[in-house]
Amino acid sequence: MKIQSINKVMFNRNYIWVITLITCLFSCQDEKIVNESNEDAIVRISIDGIETQTESNGSIASTNPAKLASTQAINTSDDVVQNLEVPFDDSHSVQITITEQRNSVNSSNSKLNKIASTTTTGPVKWLLEAGVKYRVVVYNSAGNYLNNYEYVVGTAKPTNGITLAPNQKYTFVVYSIRSKESVPAAPTASLNSAILPVNGNVDFMYFIKENMTVSAGVNDLAVLLKHSFSQIITTINASAIGDVTAATANVKPHFNVPEIKLNNGSINYLAKGGTWSGDPTPSGSVVSFPNLSLSKVVSDSIMVCNNGSSTSTLSFPHITIKGMTKYNVQVPNISLKPGRRYVLTMNLTSFGSGSNGGGGQAFSPGNLIYNRSNDSYSFATTQADYGSYFFPNYTKPKRLDIANITPNNTINGSSGDPCSKVLPLNSWRLPTETELMSIKESTASRISGHAGPNINSPVRFVATYDGTNSTSSGMFLGTQLDPGTNRYSYMFFTYGGAIRSNHTSPGEFGFGYYLIKSSTAYKAVQFGNVDTFDFVTALKEEAFQVRCVKVNP
Repeated sequence: MKIQSINKVMFNRNYIWVITLITCLFSCQDEKIVNESNEDAIVRISIDGIETQTESNGSIASTNPAKLASTQAINTSDDVVQNLEVPFDDSHSVQITITEQRNSVNSSNSKLNKIASTTTTGPVKWLLEAGVKYRVVVYNSAGNYLNNYEYVVGTAKPTNGITLAPNQKYTFVVYSIRSKESVPAAPTASLNSAILPVNGNVDFMYFIKENMTVSAGVNDLAVLLKHSFSQIITTINASAIGDVTAATANVKPHFNVPEIKLNNGSINYLAKGGTWSGDPTPSGSVVSFPNLSLSKVVSDSIMVCNNGSSTSTLSFPHITIKGMTKYNVQVPNISLKPGRRYVLTMNLTSFGSGSNGGGGQAFSPGNLIYNRSNDSYSFATTQADYGSYFFPNYTKPKRLDIANITPNNTINGSSGDPCSKVLPLNSWRLPTETELMSIKESTASRISGHAGPNINSPVRFVATYDGTNSTSSGMFLGTQLDPGTNRYSYMFFTYGGAIRSNHTSPGEFGFGYYLIKSSTAYKAVQFGNVDTFDFVTALKEEAFQVRCVKVNP
């Protein structure tokens, strides 16, 4: 009986110990559940990059490389959006190409290597350089201001994060001016009233995440910033004339102090009456060229702040090339959309004149090009570049991507002179047989005033345009010898061949065939060796290069 009593006591003690242990475990578990339910929400911010604005997605890339941080490209190629031509003087014109840039720039110029870009095929992300400052502003579900935080790119997902109450909705606004030195202070008004005045000369970028529900624990917010202003870089290529030794320029209209509405990123330009809230900055956005005394100069990139509802103008109060100064050179009608990045390339080229074998006519600086994507006409950048191939008496060229053996109005445009379509309309035309015959005779052998040295040979020279195999072959007019460093002052017809009947691609690249008009029909002039300067019939189903002549030289 004594043993049984002892066992019973021990059993009771063990039972009590087990119950106590179980109670303790459940108590600890309950305490853990309570603690987790009271845990804060931590929002960690990471910058995914910059989304460029495009035709399809609505946003763009920009940079001031002298002050702002650089980017690294992730995607694709550039788009020509405008071709313009303006006169420079009696002997030269300026061919202007405006591209919306969406690819990395391969250049020895470090400024150009520090640029983001756009695409027309959808959003493209660019990486923002480490060290750039950005600010995060937090609002509650009612739109009331809570707090703001300054971060630096490269401090990915800060460990401290932003502490908030869990299971509630918040709106996050993120912005930056792409600077490593500063980021504007945040307004403390409610979201719908928050206005941020900014400098219109900086690269302001914006992002908003509305009504984000945060949970207890860590919440990650990936930010993809978008640009608000336009950016433009200007390149002047004066290799056909000489070095650019001085240049001052500006782009107008431009506003120095726009206001950003933080609830949607829109820019406040207008007063209550629907007019500009103030006159644009009189000086415009100033374009500077840091490296002059070169035949090709590149500007620093600039921001252009306007609403894009009207066209912009690039003005040169003065520009000096090879000792010749021109004043008030205007490049009007530039279409700049907010949030996009552009490169404006100015190619100064000779029209062609009697001194360089042009026979007194003002020939276009290059062959005629038609851009089907925007229905525009322009001239090739240099005399060596191939243009489009045109059927006789059609204003649009032969298409090589579809069946177009026989010309027709649906594909090849209306009847007429394709040169007349270059802006301004009807300022250019096809050359005539009489004009080309005059050039042939003035460069023939044994003529009066022959330039020599061999009077028994024509005053013509066949070679590549720049003297190397990197450019096309063709015929220089007005010289028997290699023109050397003066080669770009001579009339040159590149050998782009022709597209013969029933052919779908160009051939005969050892010759140049150019469409011209005779008194009764269309013809083609053929260039080959120095003795080949012939006039041939232009068949209806054949397509040729075109070199235009100015209507009023």
